[in-house]
Amino acid sequence: MSEFIKKYRCAIYTRKSHEEGLEQAFNSLDAQRESGEAYIQSQKHQNWLLITKYYDDGGFSGGNIDRPALQALLSDIKHNKIDIIVVYKVDRLSRSLGDFAKLMDIFDQHKVSFVSVTQQFNTTSSMGRLTLNMLLSFAQFEREVTGERIRDKFAASKKKGLWMGGSPPLGYRIKNRRLEIIEEEVKIVQSIFQKTMVGTAPLVIATQLNERNITTKAWISQKGNSRGGNYWTPKQIYRILTNPIYIGKVKHKETHYKGEHQSIITDDVWNTVKSIMTQNHKPAHPSIKKVSEPFPLKTLVKTETGSALSPSTTKGIRYYVSQDAIKHGFKNCPIKSLNAKRLEELIIAYVLNSLPELIKQYVLNKYQQSENEAWSILRTLIFEVKISTRAIWVVLQQNKIRELTLILEQQAFRNTQNDKEDLSSPFDIMYPSQVIEDEIYQTIRLDIQIKRHDGKRWILSKDGKLMFITSHKKNPLDSAILNAIAEAYVWKEQLIKEQISVKQLAQKLSINPNFIYKRLKLLSLSSTILKQITSNSLSPMISIKDLYQASDHLCWQKQHQFLAIQ
Repeated sequence: MSEFIKKYRCAIYTRKSHEEGLEQAFNSLDAQRESGEAYIQSQKHQNWLLITKYYDDGGFSGGNIDRPALQALLSDIKHNKIDIIVVYKVDRLSRSLGDFAKLMDIFDQHKVSFVSVTQQFNTTSSMGRLTLNMLLSFAQFEREVTGERIRDKFAASKKKGLWMGGSPPLGYRIKNRRLEIIEEEVKIVQSIFQKTMVGTAPLVIATQLNERNITTKAWISQKGNSRGGNYWTPKQIYRILTNPIYIGKVKHKETHYKGEHQSIITDDVWNTVKSIMTQNHKPAHPSIKKVSEPFPLKTLVKTETGSALSPSTTKGIRYYVSQDAIKHGFKNCPIKSLNAKRLEELIIAYVLNSLPELIKQYVLNKYQQSENEAWSILRTLIFEVKISTRAIWVVLQQNKIRELTLILEQQAFRNTQNDKEDLSSPFDIMYPSQVIEDEIYQTIRLDIQIKRHDGKRWILSKDGKLMFITSHKKNPLDSAILNAIAEAYVWKEQLIKEQISVKQLAQKLSINPNFIYKRLKLLSLSSTILKQITSNSLSPMISIKDLYQASDHLCWQKQHQFLAIQ
């Protein structure tokens, strides 16, 4: 029987940093491959065998390993298809010492040797490794020196006002490496500056441009790919208003240099707009303290279309604001912003109602101690929350629910609660939810409407009622309602005691008599309504305006019907 002879499968890797010259019939990559093939042929007596697959990276830097052919080579190595890698020079594989160390680790793991044709060594010996590391150190040094030269040349060119590449700004095209004006686009740029000068906000300008179907700068890259041509956002308007290109200057770091290109706007317009933007910038007021409360639904809550609802704080009140509203205007966004506290309580109320009893008791136990602790648990269970104007979907992860149940059972959480009564949810659910379950997710659907009432936006049921009632604490006192009721009683007492008319009282107080009549109407409210006001159990949705309208009905039953009081 003849002895088995091992064949060493050899792959040739070639690389060129620039695309220049690659269109030639015989280019640098071909030359590198030819040298590699000749070297493999010379090692035929060692049973080296060339594999036919090409690993050529044309137009890719050696400063990183994000190269298609190199990634294909590494994939084949991991699938045990290669024994030896052949390159023309070491720096063809990598110019980064750190990247090369990672590549060598991969080679070692899969017992792959590395050979350089022109440097006559391979990695199978310790001397070969030493020589390799020395060469790589010099290659990295050369790369860093080259980088410094490029940066110096870039800075010198900027000082001369040369265009140094990148995306062409609106109003210009790139021709012979210079900026050339496009008259049609110049009008758009000038109109943006003119509108800003008369006080039009970037958001309004962006909305107007989008309504006219005018897009951002569109151009074709050197590779023939379409770029730009998108909808406008306030951020893009701001970039135009702060780009010194439009006054004929080139920016390098924080310095502006006179450019070779023609300006689009005058220095006077630039300075005026700059002054307006500085005045409109409102720094944080030193006396306003930041709200320290976290936003537990951050990164979890989105609109139905996938737009994130981002945390925001205004006058100490927390909100979740749609990114669509921020980018394209509140007028064009149906969700706009939602009160964070009310949304969070709605979510926690219905999630608690859907969880297994063991987890529910565990979360309620934490909720008694700290809402933040309860939310830290719920965040691990919630996959996402989606909101539209007609429904809310809360998606829970079944595997996380099972994991937490198992942990609580192992920790005998229920046994520690034996001496205590089961905790009840602080939220009374007023409308049922729809729950859809599979192996992966549990989806809770709430049918809702978002309604503006008394200057606030509420998440209500389809028939306009509160989805839940918070039973563990009373609603905050409405000082406007209490003050109105108190004034009505005081004025009534004054009218009786002093035996004067409403008109005389109005003259005495220097107020409109109609205002006194309006206040006195509140005293015709039913005893049930007045009791709810004074005991602070009135629905938070009922405003002073609602009470005035209810008092138009002399029948108490009709008042209750109007205010939806049982």
